[in-house]
Parts: sequence; C-alpha cells; structure tokens
Amino acid sequence: MTSVNPPPAPSWSEDELIEALALLENMQEQLDLLRTIPAGIIRALGATHLSPEDYFQNFLVPAHGGSRRLNKFSTDWHGAPVRGIVEHASAREKEDADLSAGLTVPKYGWRELARSNARVKKEGEDGERGTKREEVEELVKGFDEQTEKATVNFDKESLVIKIQLKVPQWKLRFVLNPEFDDQDHVVYQVECVGSKPAQTSITRCMNKRPAAGDLQYLLDMIGAYQDAPFVTCAICNKTVNQQVIHPTGRRRKEIKNDDGTTETVWEPYHESCT
Repeated sequence: MTSVNPPPAPSWSEDELIEALALLENMQEQLDLLRTIPAGIIRALGATHLSPEDYFQNFLVPAHGGSRRLNKFSTDWHGAPVRGIVEHASAREKEDADLSAGLTVPKYGWRELARSNARVKKEGEDGERGTKREEVEELVKGFDEQTEKATVNFDKESLVIKIQLKVPQWKLRFVLNPEFDDQDHVVYQVECVGSKPAQTSITRCMNKRPAAGDLQYLLDMIGAYQDAPFVTCAICNKTVNQQVIHPTGRRRKEIKNDDGTTETVWEPYHESCT
C-alpha cells in the first residue's frame, strides 16, 4: 500500500507573517508579566500591615490581578489566532525540519511593524475613496497651524485651497481644486502655479502621488517643499540634474530607528531620476 504525502501547507504573505509574529510578541509580553505575579504576592505578604484586614486586602490586589492575567493568557493562547499559527508552523516544519534560519529573525519590533503596515493600508484605502467633505476644513486648519512657512487661503464654499510657501530663491504657490463623487468625497487636483520647468515638474510629480484622495498626504507633501531648493536627490545624490533643475519630487518613506520606533521622512528626488 502506497502512502500519500499530505499537500504542502499554503504559504502566507509577508503581511500575514508579520501579523503572526506581532501576535506572538504580544503573547511573550503577557508571559513575561505572568512571571512577576509570585514576586508581587510575596512582597504583599512580607509588608507591614496595620490590621488583618489590610493584610488580606494587600494580598487580594496582586492575587486578583495575577488571576486575570493568567486567564487572559490562557484564553489568548488557546484562541483561534494562536492555534492557527501553531498549526501552520507545524505543517511547514513537516515540509522542512531545518529551522536554523529562524535564529536570525528578531524577537521584537513586530507589533510596531504590524501597526505601521495597518496604518499605511488604511491610508491607502482612505486615499482611494477620497477625503470626506466635512473633514477638509479641519485638515487645512491643522496644516496652516503646523506649517510655519505657509500662507493658506481656504474657500469654505468651493473648498478650493491656495497655499504659498515662503521658500528662499523659489516662489512656490499651489492651487488645490476639488473634485467630488456621489458620496461627497473629495479628491484634489493640484497645480504648482507657474510655467517654469521646475514648477511644471512639481505639478506632474504631485499629481502622480499615491493615495490621490488622501488630502492629509497631499498637505504633508506640500509641506515637504519647505526645504527647497537646498536639498540633494535621494536617488542620484546631486543637487541639480542635467537640465539644471533642483529635486522637484517628494516621496514619503518610513525609517526604522535603532530603538525599534519608526519615523516618517520625505525624500526629495529629480523627476528625471524616476
């Protein structure tokens, strides 16, 4: 009788793997907290108490807290998400028992990465739909307050936004014209006013932005031009290209710091370098 090998376990996407590692990191944190329960109870029992009632109450607090943590850990550990991870890992191990590559995988930082991915995904989904009409004024107000070099004019009726950046050597004026869908979402077309090559290049770069309906993304992108023209291209590392034009594009990038946190930067680039 011939044996039939089980079908290979389906591969998980990178996002699914990150979410799984983030969940396991969370379980590890819960386990670390469980290890502190006995010490907390011992401290409570060893402290000086004014009365038997105080003695009991001081014991009760860490005991109840520890019980809740233990119950939560047990519930999470036996829950479907963790069970799915264990089953997937077991299936993959049967296909390849060499787990040495796992030794190089960091133990921490996955929760932050999963949150960052979820935030980017949500921004992309929101950006495809557009910004809600009632949110526009608040976003513009926030940009005006936070952007020192910007002069902002906002028409509450038409929702047209005009922005001027006080940039040395450059005169940057932006006009944002709204387009509406049948669900009252707004998508803005933007123009960097002027006919010079740098200005028309900025207009092209801005209208090629991802998440075109995300007004916050667009405003942040405009704010990133405050450092113009004293920047070098992130691609070619030059200040001007062959057409003697400064970097006219800006793209958002998430940078991971040594401490595991992430920060957002806007990289300048020449349109010709893309």
